[in-house]
Amino acid sequence: MFEFLKKLLGFKRKGFGLDIDRSALEDKDERNFILGGSWNYQPKQVRVLLPTRGIRDQKQINSCVLESIAVQKEQQEGTDLSAQVAAAYLRSLKVMGENGTSLDAGQKMLIDFGMAERRFEDDDRRTFYTFTRPTILTEEVIANAGLHKGKSYWRAPSLGQILEQIDEGRIGQTGCIWYDTYTALRGRRILQPFMGQQVGGHAFAIVGYDTNFNGEKVVILQNSFGEDFGDKGFFYIRFRDFEKVCTFAPRYSLDIDKDKASWLSLHSGRGMRELNSPRVYLIEGDRKRYIPDIGLMLLLGINHEKLETDTDNMLLEVPEGNEMTIEDVPPAKVYEMKRLIQVSQDDKILREIAKKYFPDILLT
Repeated sequence: MFEFLKKLLGFKRKGFGLDIDRSALEDKDERNFILGGSWNYQPKQVRVLLPTRGIRDQKQINSCVLESIAVQKEQQEGTDLSAQVAAAYLRSLKVMGENGTSLDAGQKMLIDFGMAERRFEDDDRRTFYTFTRPTILTEEVIANAGLHKGKSYWRAPSLGQILEQIDEGRIGQTGCIWYDTYTALRGRRILQPFMGQQVGGHAFAIVGYDTNFNGEKVVILQNSFGEDFGDKGFFYIRFRDFEKVCTFAPRYSLDIDKDKASWLSLHSGRGMRELNSPRVYLIEGDRKRYIPDIGLMLLLGINHEKLETDTDNMLLEVPEGNEMTIEDVPPAKVYEMKRLIQVSQDDKILREIAKKYFPDILLT
C-alpha cells in the first residue's frame, strides 16, 4: 500500500522535502531569535482556523519547506506566491537538492531573496530539474521576489508560544520526521505518533487549534499533499503530542528588521530602563513588557539597582506586549519569595511585596 502511495505522491525514501542532514545543524544558525510569550499560555478561543490561500500540492517534488513558507507569506502579502521560483533560487545556491532543503535555508531565502508571485511559474513538476531550472530566474522575476521579502524569522520552542501566535493571527511553519502511517491519514483522524516506518523529513504550516476536537485538544496543520490528504488537506496533532512529534522548532516570519531583532535577542530576558523615563520593561523575545513595580522585578529575578538603561533608544520601536503581572512569575520563584518574606519581614521592600502580592503571609 505504501509503495503505491509513494508512487502516487512522488515521495523518495530519503526525504519528503526537508533535508534531514542539513536541518540537524539548524540550531547553529547565527540568527537564532526566540519568540516571546508564555510557555504555559492558554488558548483564548475554542477553535481557531487561520485563513490561507488554498491547499498546495507538491506532487513529486520535495518542495514542502517552500510550500509551507509560501502559506505563511501569502497571509502577509495577500497574493499567491511561487515555491518554484524559490526552489530555483535555492538550487542556484546549492542549498536545495532532490531531497529538499532545510527550514532555516527557506527562511533565509525569504529575507535575502523574497518570494515571487505565483503568476511567474509554470509549475513544471516532471522532475526536480525541470521544476528548478535556472532560466525561470529572469530579471523581472528576481525584481518581483524582492517586493515580497521577510525581515527576520523567529523560533517558538513551546506549544504555549505557538498557541499565542495563533491567537495573534500568525501562521507558523514546522517540520518532523515523517512516518508512512502519517501519509495514509484520511478524514478527521488525529495523527498517531511514531507508528509505522520512518520515511524522511517533512515540513508543513501551523494554521490553528481546536480545544474540543471530538473531545481532544489539537493543533491544526495544513499540508502540501493536495486536498486528498487528511481532512481536505489539513491534519491534526494532539497538544500533548505536538512538541515530541514536531521536533523542528516552528518558525515565524516577522516584520522586524535584523538589527532590531539582534538587539532584542541580545537583551532577551533582561530588564531595561527606558531612556529619559522611569519605566522598566522586560525584553521577552520579539516584544517588551512593562514591569509596574520593584516587587515584581525582584520576583522575576531582576535586580532593580543594576538595571541597564536603553541608551540606544530601541525600546520605542519594540512592540509592546501585555503588562507583567504576578501570573507571569514562575511558581518556583513565587514559592522562594514567600519563604524569604516569612524569614525576613523586617526588610522594607519585602514587606511591600508581601503587602501587594501576598497579604496572607504578612505578619503585623
